[in-house]
Formats: sequence, C-alpha cells, structure tokens
Amino acid sequence: MISESIPVQEIGDIPPLIDLHCHLLPGVDDGARTAEQSAQVVRNFWNEGVREVCLTPHLLLSETAGATRAARVALCDRAHQALLAATGPSPLRIWRGCELMIDEPPSDRHDLSAPLTLGASRALLIEFSHSITHASVSGTVRALRDRGLVPLIAHPERYECCSPHAVDEWRHEGAWIQCDATSAAFGTHWRGPRARELLSFGLVDMLAGDNHGDDRSLTAAYRHLVAAGNAAAAERLCSAAARALLEGGERLPPLSVALVATSV
Repeated sequence: MISESIPVQEIGDIPPLIDLHCHLLPGVDDGARTAEQSAQVVRNFWNEGVREVCLTPHLLLSETAGATRAARVALCDRAHQALLAATGPSPLRIWRGCELMIDEPPSDRHDLSAPLTLGASRALLIEFSHSITHASVSGTVRALRDRGLVPLIAHPERYECCSPHAVDEWRHEGAWIQCDATSAAFGTHWRGPRARELLSFGLVDMLAGDNHGDDRSLTAAYRHLVAAGNAAAAERLCSAAARALLEGGERLPPLSVALVATSV
C-alpha cells in the first residue's frame, strides 16, 4: 500500500490535509501528461499527509453545454479511469471536479452539474482572466449563487482587480476564497504579497496546491504556517475549511494570519 512507504511517525501530527485544486487527470490540460506521472504525485501526496484531493481539469464555461460538454466529460472520464488504474489500490480519496474559466456570463444553457462540481458538493471552482473587473467577478458570483451553487474563487491574487476590499465584497456575495499555497507561503513576486495581504485580513478560506504533475505541495505551505506560529490557521486553511465545503457546511470564520515568505 502507498501508506506503507513512509512510517506514520515521520508525518507527525499533521491533520488530514485536503487539496481541492490539482491538474492530475493525465493528458487533458496543461497538467500531468501521463497516468504514471499522476500516480507518482498521488503517492507523494499521501506520503506528505494529504488524505483527499479533488481533480480539477481546466474547462471553459462556454464548453459546458450540449455535445461539447459531453465530449469533455467523456475525455475526463477516460483519463480518470487511467489514473485509477495507474495508482492501483490507494488510501488517498480522489474526488472529481473542474476548474471553470468564466469566459462568458453564466446562463441557463450552461450545465454545471456533477462531475463539474467538487465531489458530491454544490461547490464550483472558478477562475477568471487576469484582467477581469471587480464588478464582473461579483456578477458571476451572484449568478452562480442564484443557481444554488457555491462559487470557490481560485487564486484571486492573480487578478488585477484583487484587493482586500474587493475580496471582502466577493465573500459577502457568497464566494469562498482559495489562494495558491505556494504563492502564499513562498511567493516573492507580486502574487505572493497579495495572497499574504488577504491572509492578514482574514479573507482566505483555504489554500490549495494547484499541482500540475509537479512538486507543488499543500504540505509545504502547511508546515510553513505552523513554523510561523499559525498552527490553528494552518489546520483551518489546509483541512477543515475544505471539509466544510465538501460537506455543504457553513463557512468557517477565517483567521488573520501574519506570514513572511521564505524559500522552500
């Protein structure tokens, strides 16, 4: 079993980490290219303390209708089966979902039902172009919320309109906020300071690895948070909030986090 490759005592007292953003479906986007590559990341995740992960291949909102949607879902179904075959029996719980690029206004023609939502939840991981406006994000959040969905905004620190004031408004509209773990913990480019500013204002619900078949790790950010004296926030950002979202629970009150970037 994968869990036998590293003794439990070497993992320490890490809570069951949950990563709701990765690109491990082989050959469907700019993430992992082969099932073997994906399987190696799955093994790495387990050894690092990740216990649940959601596969979130890139998808355009404009592709979520009719035959185009059916074709994309079928492609992902085949990739999912290939991944499961490559990993073999694994204790890591693997959910389905997508990372939905909002390339047009949401409407009734878009079929956003499973397997596009995260696991068995009504949560939908969404992203925007870097130049999206604050008003456009708010409008999308409201449109999805009105359909009974829970928008989870991926890496808001990438967007030019991102500010604590804007993110606070998106959260009040019903969005949950997911920052990139590597940027938040280690980023020195402008994305890193933006993510840490949101953390300092208590505006981030969770972190995620956004692994693309590489070594990006939610665990590294978790350990950095703990080492900086933010153990309670680390558990909230890397485990408990994702669990609440998957189970349709109430948003957990984010904790203000003071974090200084450091090298991995």
